[in-house]
Amino acid sequence: MPEAHAERRDARAEFAHDGSRAAGVLGAAGARRDQDRVRTQRNDVQHARSIAAHDVDRRAQTHRELREVPDEGIAVVEQDGPQGHALKQRAPRGPARERARSARRAAGNLLARRTSVMNILIVGLGEVGSHLARVLSTEGHSVTVVDQDLARLRRVSEGVDVHAIHGDGSRPDILDRAEADSVDLLLAVSNDDNVNMLSCLFGKRIGARRTVLRVKDMTPFRRFKTFFRKNLLFDQILSLESLAATEIVNAVRQNQMVGVENFAEGRIQMRRVRLAEGSPLVGVPVRELKIPANVLITAIDRDHEVIVPGGDDVCLVGDEVLVLGDEKGIAAFDRKSGCAPEKVRDVVIFGTGGIPAQVADALHRMHVGVRIVAPNREAAERLAGKLDGVTILHGEGTDLELLREERIGDTDVFLGLSEQDEVNLMSCQLARNLGCERTIALVQKPDYVSLYQQLGVSVAVSPRLICANAILSIVRGGNVGRIATIEEGKAEVIEIEVPAGCKLVGKTLKDAHFPRGAVVGAIAREGEIVVPRGDDVIEALDNLVVFVLADVLDDVLAMVR
Repeated sequence: MPEAHAERRDARAEFAHDGSRAAGVLGAAGARRDQDRVRTQRNDVQHARSIAAHDVDRRAQTHRELREVPDEGIAVVEQDGPQGHALKQRAPRGPARERARSARRAAGNLLARRTSVMNILIVGLGEVGSHLARVLSTEGHSVTVVDQDLARLRRVSEGVDVHAIHGDGSRPDILDRAEADSVDLLLAVSNDDNVNMLSCLFGKRIGARRTVLRVKDMTPFRRFKTFFRKNLLFDQILSLESLAATEIVNAVRQNQMVGVENFAEGRIQMRRVRLAEGSPLVGVPVRELKIPANVLITAIDRDHEVIVPGGDDVCLVGDEVLVLGDEKGIAAFDRKSGCAPEKVRDVVIFGTGGIPAQVADALHRMHVGVRIVAPNREAAERLAGKLDGVTILHGEGTDLELLREERIGDTDVFLGLSEQDEVNLMSCQLARNLGCERTIALVQKPDYVSLYQQLGVSVAVSPRLICANAILSIVRGGNVGRIATIEEGKAEVIEIEVPAGCKLVGKTLKDAHFPRGAVVGAIAREGEIVVPRGDDVIEALDNLVVFVLADVLDDVLAMVR
């Protein structure tokens, strides 16, 4: 990775040298002289372009004209200099820029072949984009970020090693300045669906190899997905609302004391069990725990520290134990640990919008009684016309009198699914105080997830974190599948397919020498689920479900490349 950064610095140095006379700095003296120099530079570029036009075909010429239109302005990146905040020219036009681009692209391709480093462009620095920038930069990828908010750009660029571009990612000139033509992957993840769609379209036209489109609402795409794919040129599409709704429905079906993740098409499950006073797992060394054969304790989350337990480690009250196994083994573990799920019959949802509607519809089709508390009368009427068999109430989720009248304390699960985190937390707390044992809250800010759990919310669901994890599985390649993040990235559970020819094929687990901090919790093999021991042999095309601490994630991924 240092080589990649060195190449980028060299390229930028060439840009700065060639364009130093033409760069105008906002707020600095001599702005008029700078503008005159820019005008001269533009004339030089126009002249150079007219000479070269005879040597290129029409398609290349059109692409080049897009880059060199004089009235598109000067590309900028954020800089803080001795004179305060300023915007400086990103790169000059003309042959110097193209030479630097070619050198950088060649170096990037060479490095990518050696280390699987990717050149990634992220459009939008909301919760999803910021999280992706942090994780991908930490993993050693070359990351460029584009956003219109200077404060967001500053916050992200100060914390991680990224190249920040200030501007609208739906504009071709901004994508051109971000060098979208040389990126391996463009992630359009802003909070505006229209910006994301245009970013994918123009990015692919400019030359991005792959594009991922994030949208909030999949409704317009469901009937015309092929049409949109062909015309917007995205390679993959992810819906924030659909991902979150699926996660919430799965959580409703599980016990309040556990979080659940599914791997290998649902054949392998991960339980996150919070240990209460009196649990048979408390106070007993891990090696002495009598747990089902097809279950493995992979980690203990204690006071937000993730521990990979040894045989002598003891579980304490308040610990969250992460358990991997097949469906039958997990069900047996639930019964033994006192966390067996009960059938859900009645659910109350607070909130309106796409996620509450999708959750209500899915639960109703599962023959679960659903009531929705809608704070907006117009939205309540809209939901009433859209959802059959669902009771719609107009009111606030924090209205204690309304909650009492609706006997919220007797409901099986209360869901706080509004767009306001604080209201979701408060409504869940009120429902819990009235006697409802299971509460699920929607969390827009991923950093709040652990806080909600500390305050007694059974399950906190972050749409942005779920979406980011789905994108990470795309970035990490074809053999890395489902990803679950533990404690805000301190650890992950990943699903990896072992490719034929991998050095792990034919080795036993104990001879594979996985790094300390990595545990192979389960293997999915031709319809069979194996919770492995040290003597189990890894075979080609096995799907490994691996718990891994963040410090050794790169080492584990390198083992299966």
